[in-house]
Amino acid sequence: MALLTAVCFLLLPGAVSSAAPSPMDKPAKVPADGKPSAAKTAPKPEPAVSRGQPKPVTKPAPAQPPAAKPPAAKPAKPKKAPKKAKKTKPAKQDKKTGKTDSKKTGSIKIACKETAPFFPEKKVDALIKTAKSYMGVKYVYGGADPKGFDCSGYIMYIFKKHGASVPRTADDQYDVGRKVADGKSLVKGDLVFFSEDRREITHVGLYLGNGSFIHASSSKGIRIDSLSNDYWKPRYAGAKHLIK
Repeated sequence: MALLTAVCFLLLPGAVSSAAPSPMDKPAKVPADGKPSAAKTAPKPEPAVSRGQPKPVTKPAPAQPPAAKPPAAKPAKPKKAPKKAKKTKPAKQDKKTGKTDSKKTGSIKIACKETAPFFPEKKVDALIKTAKSYMGVKYVYGGADPKGFDCSGYIMYIFKKHGASVPRTADDQYDVGRKVADGKSLVKGDLVFFSEDRREITHVGLYLGNGSFIHASSSKGIRIDSLSNDYWKPRYAGAKHLIK
């Protein structure tokens, strides 16, 4: 009976385990402070992949293009220094009249008409002799006789004395005869013309040869001057051949 009871006791499930601890069971470690250590976190399982399917490929994020650099600012061009003002020459003063000349020097080109020369060459010396006979006669504006001459009135008068007719005013006299090419082509008896305003003829004289001419000067009356004179040279506008 006692033997049967012992056999039954051994055959009962859990009897051995509940009766005494197994020598294989190790006791849990308890830290010195009496607190149990935290349990380790189990690693996460990889996602299941069915057989025959490729593993998903994770695409890397597209690279961002580098930021565009702002264009470099162009250096400002240095400003040019202002040009220096040209020095102006002092105006010339006429030694005879005392007037100041503020007009530019140089050749003057004024358009004119042309006609055929009409005064006989054989009368030129007599014409010049008549012209010189009135030396010293005073200047009178609008005068056309020996009591007083202006420039064009004087020329008209001396030609009339020798049977030739010329216009009354200097600018009209510039429209008769043949134009002289240059100063080297001048001959005795030619009419020489001048301009004060560089736009129209304002004075006339009779060429005597050797660079001189006789005329009615507003300051000295009938007198002889040189074409190279400081006053007349810059005012010279041209000459006309009336001698045929």
